[in-house]
This record gives sequence, structure tokens and C-alpha cells, in this order.
Amino acid sequence: MARVEGWFEEHEPDLVLVYGDVNSTAAAALVAVKMGIRCGHVEAGLRSGDRTMPEEINRLVTDRLADLLFQRRQLTADENLIRTGASTPAQVFRVGNVMIDTLVRLLPHRTKIRPCAGWRGQPAATTVLFS
Repeated sequence: MARVEGWFEEHEPDLVLVYGDVNSTAAAALVAVKMGIRCGHVEAGLRSGDRTMPEEINRLVTDRLADLLFQRRQLTADENLIRTGASTPAQVFRVGNVMIDTLVRLLPHRTKIRPCAGWRGQPAATTVLFS
């Protein structure tokens, strides 16, 4: 968090966008808000309902801290945000699923991806998507 704060001090962003539900998401949101920098959360409103999951706590914290909430066009996400007191309707923007939209956009270009040596020497390409 100290390094992020230093970067924010040096670069003075007007807005910090954080993605997802990992620890660095919540940490960057917290630092931004403490420094008076507006924060936007991409993938806002997702909920598992399982507060034993660290990611669920990160979602709740980040959504509460963020000024702008960008969600996947799901009514349940809107409901989750409002039910948990994380937003007003004016803060919520339906932007689609960033990971799937990126995949769909890049799929036509997949032949341009250079295969790597995969398992047992077979050609492979690796894609990691979290949704």
C-alpha cells in the first residue's frame, strides 16, 4: 500500500480504476480514497454471499469505497450494490463483462498468437481468464 501511495503522490491521478476482487484491488481503492482520489471499481456488484471467502470481503469493501461502480449489466449486481448500501443508482454503470468482451474481441486474432511448447511437447497457447 505504501508503494501505491507513493505512485499516486508522484503521478497525481484524477481517478483510480480497480478491477476484480483480489487484495490489491481493495488496497488500491483504500489508498485512493484516503488520499482524496476518486475511485472506480470494474466488476462491481458481484457477490457469492460467502463471507468466509477473502474475495467476498474485498468485493464488499471495494464497492463501499468506490465512487463509481462499473458492473456487468446484471440486475442482480445492481440489487447487490443497493442492498449492501454500496451505491446510489447514479454511481452504477453497466459496462459488460470486461474479460469476456476482451476474449470475444481478440478471438479473431488468435492465429497471430505464437504457440508455445506445451505439455509433452505438444503445441499450446495459454490463456488465463477469471470471471
